[in-house]
Amino acid sequence: MSNENQQPIKIVIAGGGIIGICTAYYLTFYQEYCKEENKGQIPKFDITIIERRSVACSASGYAGGFMARDWCEGERSDPLVRQSYKLHQDLAQKFNGKENYDFRQVETLEFIADEGKEEEKIEKEGKKTEEIKTPPWVEAKISCKNVIGEIDATAQMQPMKFCHYFLEKLKAQGVKLRIAEITNVKYNDDSKVYEGVYVKDQTYDNEGQNITKDDVKEEFIPSDILILALGPWTFQANRWFPNQMPKGFTGHKCQSYLVRPKKPLSDPQVYFIPIEKDGDPVVEIYPRPDGTVYICSMAAPEPFPRDEIEKLPFVSPTDQFYLERQQKLVKALSEHGLNDSELLEVHEATYLPVPPKSYLPIIGKLKEIKGKEESVPSSGVYIASGHNYWGIMTATGTGLALAELIILGKSEQIDIRGLNPLRPGHEDEDEEIFDW
Repeated sequence: MSNENQQPIKIVIAGGGIIGICTAYYLTFYQEYCKEENKGQIPKFDITIIERRSVACSASGYAGGFMARDWCEGERSDPLVRQSYKLHQDLAQKFNGKENYDFRQVETLEFIADEGKEEEKIEKEGKKTEEIKTPPWVEAKISCKNVIGEIDATAQMQPMKFCHYFLEKLKAQGVKLRIAEITNVKYNDDSKVYEGVYVKDQTYDNEGQNITKDDVKEEFIPSDILILALGPWTFQANRWFPNQMPKGFTGHKCQSYLVRPKKPLSDPQVYFIPIEKDGDPVVEIYPRPDGTVYICSMAAPEPFPRDEIEKLPFVSPTDQFYLERQQKLVKALSEHGLNDSELLEVHEATYLPVPPKSYLPIIGKLKEIKGKEESVPSSGVYIASGHNYWGIMTATGTGLALAELIILGKSEQIDIRGLNPLRPGHEDEDEEIFDW
């Protein structure tokens, strides 16, 4: 298609997290990423991001920002993961990610700490155990240590900085941000084709409390395309698309905090440290270039109740149980090093978006489900959700894939067929892969 004298295609992106930001970016700048033969097919877009509170206000802003190129090898998401990692590297090089959002390649180490064992001399692929230096701040006895991510295959960044940096670039290109709640969607009365969304603007005070007045009027925003990038709140779209939406979206609660050690942990390394004593889980420690250290542990093992996510649509109050558990793990590792750090910030608990059953992200276009009379056609509606632990990393590939689905009708550069929202069941890793 030629874009001469063409009216812009109006797009609403529901969700101002990293998935929504990256999707808006690759739609806006697709000319720079497409194949030469596709340059003449790029239409004009009029994009509005609708976010209920603020950009990156939940997991997209408070995640550790860790990325690993090879950790999904053999899974259907592997092509998405690998291409996303490369796209992050390209963006960091193009936009000076080192300065603008603390992007850097890191070596990723696993230390198994156990007070009852002497260090085992176990050789892994790559470095020998004796070649891996235990950082001076780790004071616990180490029974095993491994390199689980080489410096060219793992990286980190600050996702809050990333989101706001690219938001400003998008605004400069005319992309609009609307702080509002989507209350409903509109279909054409005859064709049932999607035509836009109804919204109510939201207002917050300096403490983040919603102070929206009851008399705020509902407003209609016409659009040709709706992209659902709602993270763990994706299930809320079930009421708009009752038979097209994959069922079972939820969120896992995650708690983290930030410290500043007296002596900076300057090496470009991140650490995954299982604590065997008392069966405690892995603690993840991410030193950052600014001298701070981000600390978290595994998310709550069970999905948080959906009604609680409804009540707490962004974050929940600090989970004291998980916070104290994390601090206990850190103390076991580092009685004086990290434990003597200045506590800078205890993050409110956030939710990782968890997809139904197969734990694979769901990316693609919603379509009418044939054979169900009550089904509503959803022409022009796309979904990108359920990225779980890998949302920060796979946001770039997701954004590029969606841009190509919208512009070309298929994702040419990334194979996302196995992540189709219409794949049957979602529970079987060997299920059939559908073409678009």
